[in-house]
Amino acid sequence: MKVNAEILFHEISREFPAEMTGYQSDELIIGRPEFYLDENMPFRAGHLYVMAGERISRRVPAEKGAVILCTGTAPQMSYFLERCCFIRTRGNADLLRPFNLLQTIFDRYAQIPVDYVCSKFDSVFPGSITFENRANIISFIETDPLEKESGYEAELLRRIDLLVGTMDLKVGLSAPFTDPYSARQYYSQAKAALENGLLFHPETTCYNFDDYALTELILNAQSDLPLDLYFSDGLRGLLDHDRDAPISYIETLRVYLSQNMNVTRTAAELFIHRSTLLERLSRIARELGEDLEDPDVRLRLQILLKALEMQDTVQKYTS
Repeated sequence: MKVNAEILFHEISREFPAEMTGYQSDELIIGRPEFYLDENMPFRAGHLYVMAGERISRRVPAEKGAVILCTGTAPQMSYFLERCCFIRTRGNADLLRPFNLLQTIFDRYAQIPVDYVCSKFDSVFPGSITFENRANIISFIETDPLEKESGYEAELLRRIDLLVGTMDLKVGLSAPFTDPYSARQYYSQAKAALENGLLFHPETTCYNFDDYALTELILNAQSDLPLDLYFSDGLRGLLDHDRDAPISYIETLRVYLSQNMNVTRTAAELFIHRSTLLERLSRIARELGEDLEDPDVRLRLQILLKALEMQDTVQKYTS
C-alpha cells in the first residue's frame, strides 16, 4: 500500500501531538518508513524517513516529494519546506514509538482509511454528509454550492475527478433529489451505477446512473426466462449465421438500428460501401422476416440486442 503525507498525519496525530508543514502532494506514493541513518544520504521522493529533528542538515540534497517524520526541534527544517513534507512530533519522543506506529498504519490498512476518505469528501464538498455503510462509502452532496452558469454537473465531476485521481476510488452517482425520505431509492441508483460501471466499463472511475438506467432496466426485466426464449425465429437465424460466417449480421443490424436506419451513417460506421450495406441489409431482412418500419419491432430488437451484448460482457468477466 502507498499513502500520502496527509493520511500519515491523520493517523499519527491521534497518538502524538504533531504538526505538519512543507510541501504536500495528494498522490499516493509514500512507502513504508525507514530510519535515516546516513547524514549524507539524500531525501528521496516517495520515501518516508524517521529521524531526530536536530540531525537534519541543510547540506543534504532533497528531492521533491520526500516525507520526514522528526521528533523534537528541527532548526534546519526551513531549508527543505519547498521540497519535503515534515511531520514533527512535539517533545523528544523515542524514535521507535513513531516508527512502530507508522509500521502499524501500513499493516492495518490494505486500503486507504475510510475515515480519511470521508473527511476528504467533506472538505471537497462543504455541507456534505459522508459515512461508511457495509464496506461502502456513502456521501450526500449538496449541489447548490456547485451551481454555475453551465449547471452543477461539470463542477461536481471536476471535484470527484480530483478525489478519485488521488485515491484510486470508483464512484457511482445517483440523480439529484430533494426529499430525504427518498434517499434509499437514490442510494440504490448510485449502487446500481457503480455495479454496472465496474462490470461494463472497469477502466473508468465515475459512473452516472443516467448512463446505466437502460442497463439496469434490462437486467431487472429478464426475470427467470433465459434470454434466448425472447428471440424470434428470424433473430435466431441471424445468430446461427454469425456462428460460422466472417460477417456479423447481428452487428450490422445493431449499428443500423442505432443509426436510426440511416444507410449512409451505418455504412460509415461499419467502414463498408453503401451498396455493400444495402445488399447485406436485404439478406438480413429476408432472414429476420420482421417489419423494421414498425417502431415496436425496432424497440424490441434493440432491447434484445442490448441484452445480448450485456450477456456477452458478463460471461467474459465471470468465466
